Amino acid sequence: MRFFAESNGIDLVNKKVTIRGGDAVHITGALRLKKGEIITVSDGGGTDYACEITSLERGAVNLSILKSYKSSTEPEIKVTLFQALPKFGKMELIIEKCVELGIYEIVPVTTLYTTVKINDKISEKILRFNKISESAAKQCNRAFIPKVKMPVSFETAVCEIQKLDIAIAAYENEADFKIRNALEGFSGKTAGLFIGPEGGFSESEALTFKGNKIHTVSLGKRILRTETAGFACLTIFFNETGEF
Repeated sequence: MRFFAESNGIDLVNKKVTIRGGDAVHITGALRLKKGEIITVSDGGGTDYACEITSLERGAVNLSILKSYKSSTEPEIKVTLFQALPKFGKMELIIEKCVELGIYEIVPVTTLYTTVKINDKISEKILRFNKISESAAKQCNRAFIPKVKMPVSFETAVCEIQKLDIAIAAYENEADFKIRNALEGFSGKTAGLFIGPEGGFSESEALTFKGNKIHTVSLGKRILRTETAGFACLTIFFNETGEF
C-alpha cells in the first residue's frame, strides 16, 4: 500500500520523511506497522520512495529514504476532464472513477444546460470533491492526487482546453468521428476531454467547439449518461494511446 507525505514532510538532503495526518493514524492504528518495516511513500506528484520506519509518534511516523523512483502507476499523458457540473452525487461518482482510471485533473464547468446552481457553499463541495479524489488515489495505488478545481464558465473552459496538446468533446449528435480519428498523428503529452451535462451540449456550444479546433467525437451508438460518458471517454482515450 502506498502512503502520501506532504512536500514539507520530505527531507531529501537528510533522506528522511515524516508522515502526518490520516495516513499516520492508519499506519500506527489500523495497520499496526512497526519500526523497521518497509513501506512506499509518495510525494503526491509522481515520485515514490521506498522507506524504512525509524520511529512512530503520536500523530507522526518518521522514516528513512532507501531509494526514490518515478511511479509506474501514472499515465504518460496528463488528461484533464472538463466536466459539465451534474448533481453533486453524480459528480462524486465521476471523480472517484476517473481518478481510478488515471485522470490528471478535473475542472467542473457550467454550461447552457447545467441545472446545478453555484452558490456560496461551492467551496465546501470542492473541498469534499478533493477528499474523494485523495481517497480514490490512495485506494487504487496512484502516486498523484488529482486536483478538482473550482467551477469555471463554458467560455473559460474552452480557452483552457485549447492550451492542451489535444482537445476532445463528446457530442451525442456526432455520428462518425471517433476518438481514434482525433488521435491520428497525436504525439503530445497533455489532453482535455469535455463532457456535457444531463441535457447535453447545445448547438451553439457544439459550434463553438468546431470553431476552436476542439474535436467533437461520438462515443458509440447509444447516448450515455453524463456520469458514464467521462469513464467511457477516458477509457477509450487511454486504450487508443496504449495506456491500457
